[in-house]
Amino acid sequence: MAGIKVSAWDAEVHEISSFFLSRTLNVSHLPHSFPDGSGVAQWDRRKVTADFISVQEAGKADKISVQCLNPDQMSRLVQYLETGRLDYQKALRLQQFFARKPAEEATKEFRNVLILTEHAPVFTVGIRSNAYTAQEVEKLQDIGADFYKTNRGGLITFHGPGQLIAYPILNLRHFQPSVRWYVGKIEQTIVELCKKFNIRGERTRDMGVWVKDKKICALGLHVSRQITSHGMALNCNTDLSWFRHIVPCGLVGKGVTSISEQLGRNVEIGEVIPPFLDSFKDTFECQLEKFPDAGRFDLFNYINEDDGQPDDVAKVKRKQ
Repeated sequence: MAGIKVSAWDAEVHEISSFFLSRTLNVSHLPHSFPDGSGVAQWDRRKVTADFISVQEAGKADKISVQCLNPDQMSRLVQYLETGRLDYQKALRLQQFFARKPAEEATKEFRNVLILTEHAPVFTVGIRSNAYTAQEVEKLQDIGADFYKTNRGGLITFHGPGQLIAYPILNLRHFQPSVRWYVGKIEQTIVELCKKFNIRGERTRDMGVWVKDKKICALGLHVSRQITSHGMALNCNTDLSWFRHIVPCGLVGKGVTSISEQLGRNVEIGEVIPPFLDSFKDTFECQLEKFPDAGRFDLFNYINEDDGQPDDVAKVKRKQ
């Protein structure tokens, strides 16, 4: 079996699998819906040739390109979006924009997105957040960080400058509909990345990636209806002193480390992103492409247009 990716004159991309790629494909050979049932393909009166010659629609003709794809990768296209430093609340709003698309626009194909960002100092807790009293929260705020209660898994952690934050918004139906599989792939991505820097990162019974007894990458995930959100935080050249104010992820007796600490030199996020993308692509066996510039303006207008608090998160306000 083979698949094709057809980029038509209207710039829409239709990914089709489950039929053989012959020299000429007429509309009768093409499915009326995508393999996952996410949308309806409009192929009436169109004729596609494998040598990317023409598309005919009511007398209208134009040039198209046809590219053969591995069927397993057909729906595994992931667009990565680099935001630079982004307020934590806006990053949550950005995640919700993509994660809730299937429910709001069920007839459209889901877009897998990998958000790469960095935050100003912020402490976050997961769904098991009742262990933190108002006094403890205020103490953390007094050292110059925000504090959020979120709907991710895990206990308290820190995000701040020098930390690569990755929020994969993926439809696991396009990959493997298993949370355990997903957690393993995220951890393996970081293990493979560490190898590129000659660091021995390891997976253990505790979530995350470790260098001996020090965590170099923390995970805090959320999966709803097979759609992922939240993600991982990799210490590149993070100021590790922030972690002294908490018990990271609730693991007593464990420490934290960074790529810079392990290598004995300053390693910034910009140096880490390219090998991280390579590791992600190889581990998830997906295609990666940059999020289109044309969509960035509207996207960032969306997350900036309303300073209201996103659902499923609560920013703990400072006492006056």
